[in-house]
Amino acid sequence: MTGVKALADALSANASLTSCDVRSNSITGDGATQLSAAVLTNTKIEKFNEIPIKEMRADSLTELDLNGKSIGVEGAMVVAGLVPVMALLKKMVLTSNPITFVEGAIALGESLKTNSTLETLELGECYIGAEGAKAIGDGLAVGTAVLTSLDLYENSIGVEGAKAIAVALQSGMSVLKSIDLSDN
Repeated sequence: MTGVKALADALSANASLTSCDVRSNSITGDGATQLSAAVLTNTKIEKFNEIPIKEMRADSLTELDLNGKSIGVEGAMVVAGLVPVMALLKKMVLTSNPITFVEGAIALGESLKTNSTLETLELGECYIGAEGAKAIGDGLAVGTAVLTSLDLYENSIGVEGAKAIAVALQSGMSVLKSIDLSDN
C-alpha cells in the first residue's frame, strides 16, 4: 500500500479531521484520484489544500479564487468534483496552479459539461498542455456551459490544444466572448 493510498483510506474513515493539506507532494495518477475521492466522500473535511470545501459544498460562493495556492492535481480533481453542484458559482480563478498532469484538466473539463452558471474561468499558468486544452474544449463544446471568459495563457497547449479550443468555439454551444491564449 502506498502512502497516498493509506492517507486516502484514513481520510475516508476519519470522522473528526476537518482540514488536510498535502500540497507540494507531486501526487498524480491513481494517488490523486484516490485522495480526491476520499476528500469528496468525507463530509467532515472543511478545507483541503487551501480549498474551501465547506463553502463549496454549501454552495455559498459566487467566486472561487485559488490563485497561486498550489492545489495540485488532487486539488483540481476535488474542485472539479464540487463545481457541478455549485449553482451560484460565476467565477473560478485557478491561475498559477501548475496542474501539469492531464488528470486535473480532464476533471475540470468534465465539470464544465454539467455546470450551467460558471461565466469566467481563469487557468493561466496551469500548464495543462494540449490534452488539458482538449479536455477544456470538450467541456465547452458539449453540455450547458455558459462560459463567457476563458483564460488559458501560458499553458503550453501548442497547435493541438489550440485546435481543440477552436473546435469548441465552432461548435455552436460555446458563448465565449473573451479568450486569452497568449504565451502558448
